[in-house]
Amino acid sequence: MEYNTILGYKYLTEIEAINAVELCNQYYGIPVSPESTTTTWITFSFSFGNPDFYYVLYNDTLPVVLGEPTELVIEITQPSGTTTNHFSQFFG
Repeated sequence: MEYNTILGYKYLTEIEAINAVELCNQYYGIPVSPESTTTTWITFSFSFGNPDFYYVLYNDTLPVVLGEPTELVIEITQPSGTTTNHFSQFFG
């Protein structure tokens, strides 16, 4: 197995991750209008592990809303027959 260490925000439930996305969207006023191309400030991903968890990747616009990030260890999985990293991605 291969692992990556990233900075981010960890959530144990999908609802917590959705709430983090909504907080950022509210803080940054996204979407600006119903016709806006940009509909969310950030997205979250899912990591299979022990335990499974949801996470938001750190960027320098997030600490003002979500606080300081933590170091997360993400397992990189490769489905049989592929050569690229596989992450399940969800959008809030």
